[in-house]
Amino acid sequence: MKVLNSMGKKLSGRSLPISSIYLETIDRVPLSLCLIGGITLNINFNECSYECFFCPWEANLNIRSANVVNINIEHLALAIHRYKPDLVFLNGGDFWRFENIDDFTQEILDFRIPKGLKIVSPTPAYPLSHRIDCFAELFDVILVEVNSFSDISTTYSFIEKFVNDKHVEVIVVAENLKAVKDKVKDLVNNLLKKSIYVPINMFINEYDEVEFYGFIDSVKTMYPLIHSLLLKISECSSILCPRCRNPVVVRQGFQLLKTSIGNDCRCKYCGSKVVTSSKSLCIAKRVVKIPIRIPIV
Repeated sequence: MKVLNSMGKKLSGRSLPISSIYLETIDRVPLSLCLIGGITLNINFNECSYECFFCPWEANLNIRSANVVNINIEHLALAIHRYKPDLVFLNGGDFWRFENIDDFTQEILDFRIPKGLKIVSPTPAYPLSHRIDCFAELFDVILVEVNSFSDISTTYSFIEKFVNDKHVEVIVVAENLKAVKDKVKDLVNNLLKKSIYVPINMFINEYDEVEFYGFIDSVKTMYPLIHSLLLKISECSSILCPRCRNPVVVRQGFQLLKTSIGNDCRCKYCGSKVVTSSKSLCIAKRVVKIPIRIPIV
């Protein structure tokens, strides 16, 4: 499989800008409605396309200012065999930009568990956006990052393209709420026009809790899948069924309290699909009640 062409950024040998690899609970990716209660092998990359002031994955660090770990695919295979994670996830920076990522990606795809990746919301002017599509086609789970640079019409088009065949979620990342309020509203309005439902998790660095709560509460009346795992108020961190408005996932911050959703992503109250996806990846086989974060390398 050749995923990238010669336009990719080439690194020597098996060197890749990977800062850390952890075995951790899936909600720390963060994914909210994917394999709920499960664990993931989370592979974090540096060198994002955007130079955001705030980044929860520290992907805004370049290769010169961050620690880079050596990759041994056998170690990853042994970790998967030993811990049996529900998901292997490529997170952080734009790993798909590097020419020698294709062999590594093939080895990841050979693991017989669901695979996921985070992509930064593409923009019309982004010269390599077509390669994001190439990678997205290969994975089961897609986390779309929306930030202050994102073009919402392009973001919506990307979600619409993949939402039926993949499990898609959105993470909104910003230094403050003001930077993304209008973008979130625009995205929600676009999704509602086509009755597309994907979880939208907001990850804001500096915020007034009352203002943040008020914003999520107001948008939730239109779009019940918006939430923030940062807020320990259950009304803000829980997810409601879009049809009957009953809580299908009850959380208090990152703490999972109750689920009323099947692995087919159907609400146990009314039986309707909670998300727009043909994938049945909502509930983990083994639910982990205690948060896990184990460094692999």
